[in-house]
Amino acid sequence: GTDRPDLIGAANLSGGQRSPNRWFNTAAFVPPPIFTDAQGTYSIPGNEGRNVIIGPGLASWDGALQRQFSLRDKSNLVFRLEVFNFTDHPNFDRPGLIVGTSQFGEISSAESSRQIQASLRLNW
Repeated sequence: GTDRPDLIGAANLSGGQRSPNRWFNTAAFVPPPIFTDAQGTYSIPGNEGRNVIIGPGLASWDGALQRQFSLRDKSNLVFRLEVFNFTDHPNFDRPGLIVGTSQFGEISSAESSRQIQASLRLNW
């Protein structure tokens, strides 16, 4: 199930045709042939090359704000606010890549959504 399949057509879909349910052209891939000889049954790797499929991109803006407040003598208080994936853009994981499985060509997960973290530090 993990051998390279045979590539029989154009693998990538145009941007308007892609969706998490069908990220690439699954009909362009077929399992490699299976052979049987005296030693048993085996399959040879197919003709698909490396990096044939274009996966989803990554877009993430991170930022931080910090403010320092002076207290007595040499003491100060630091407030820090950090935001990860500020725009909350969905960053999909890679699609299923094993021919013949129900997840082949589908994206079933994504990276974390926006996260906000605050901290307060006292220096003396």
